[in-house]
Amino acid sequence: MIIPALRKRPLGLLLSAVLWLSSSARAEPVPSNSIPPALSLQAAAARALAANPELASAQAGVAVAEAEKRAAFAAVLPRLGITGGLTHNSKEVGFGSGKDRRTVLPLNDWNARLTLTQPLYAGFRDIYGFKQARQEVSRAGESVRAAEESLLFDVATQYLGAVEASELFSVETKNRELAERRKKLAEDLFAAGEVTRLDVLRGESAIQASTRRWMEAEQQKGTALSRLRIALALEGELAVTNPGDFLPPLADREKLLAQAAGESAELKSAQLNLEIAELDVKRARGAYFPVVGLQGTVVEQKSGFPTSSYSQVALLAQIPLFSGGETRAQVTAARERARQAELYVEATRRRVREGVETALLEHDTAVATLELARQQLAVAEAEYEQTFALYQAQEATSLDLDAAEVSLAAARRDLVSAGIRKTLAELGVRYTTNTLKATLLPEVTR
Repeated sequence: MIIPALRKRPLGLLLSAVLWLSSSARAEPVPSNSIPPALSLQAAAARALAANPELASAQAGVAVAEAEKRAAFAAVLPRLGITGGLTHNSKEVGFGSGKDRRTVLPLNDWNARLTLTQPLYAGFRDIYGFKQARQEVSRAGESVRAAEESLLFDVATQYLGAVEASELFSVETKNRELAERRKKLAEDLFAAGEVTRLDVLRGESAIQASTRRWMEAEQQKGTALSRLRIALALEGELAVTNPGDFLPPLADREKLLAQAAGESAELKSAQLNLEIAELDVKRARGAYFPVVGLQGTVVEQKSGFPTSSYSQVALLAQIPLFSGGETRAQVTAARERARQAELYVEATRRRVREGVETALLEHDTAVATLELARQQLAVAEAEYEQTFALYQAQEATSLDLDAAEVSLAAARRDLVSAGIRKTLAELGVRYTTNTLKATLLPEVTR
């Protein structure tokens, strides 16, 4: 073999080692411990629109409505069909003889009919039915829009929840560093005989408390990421990043209210439902009118009596005279459904308006809370640094330092939660105005 021969020389040993290392590198690649790339909020939104089964179900409803519209349009088109049959009779019957014989009942008979039927008038029921089907397509489209907005807001809520949990985990890590810093200072002062053992014990207790909160934050982070993976149908490691102030400024209140009234999928769906109900009233009234149609038939048959081939045209009419009150009851029921739809439109309009008002109020509160949280953090940081310096100079007690640590840790948590709440409130305003998809995914909306 080549390699054993090469090992007998120094150069051979070197080449053998190189070959062995290269083969080992190919056989066992070095595992990568790299952190998975962070998934942006926009990428999560696009993923949700592409993979969510509930949204796919709503989109399938549009295809169903389109098919039903085509079926409704077919009611005004002509119908063409062929009917035929073969018959074996027990005996053959005819009259005459020779060339003048005519068979009335053949022993083996057959016939074929080509029939063309064209509806002419049905009290406009077919026209109203087609208009209803067309409005059903629009309503299905609004249902898809509503499902998209609801899904995007839910995913954004889950995503921001994961961001908050991740940042709170980082905050608790910093808070634990504060406790470790205090404990080290207490140990140094205790070694110098300037404080008692109680200060060291308090430092250890603070570390244990911060460690417990750190572990709880880690558990909350894992839970939030797990919920986000479920919402996005993802597996494996997942990282998120704070989207920051990426949203454009909100319009004024009156413009947002007008935008909600014009863009709300829920309100448009209710208005379309009212139009469908009003068409249903007209369609029900059509049952009072006659149904008129034109029918043409071409007949071929074996029997020569009176002739073996002929065609005919007929004007067919069906005039309703008495239906036992059924038509009147149907019209009354259609009117009441239209009344219900009208009331629902008014209720939906008020609900949409109040939803915008509530979202704006929550947004204003979130903005004010965030500003207060920033001020509180600045004060807490200054207070902690001053108290730490005083404790180091033995001008403050460990209780004072413990209170400053608690205040600083709480201020850090409040700032994280206030920032997430502000972003979520801004998205909530856009959700109530039905512009969330246009905000998160403008390139998809175009």
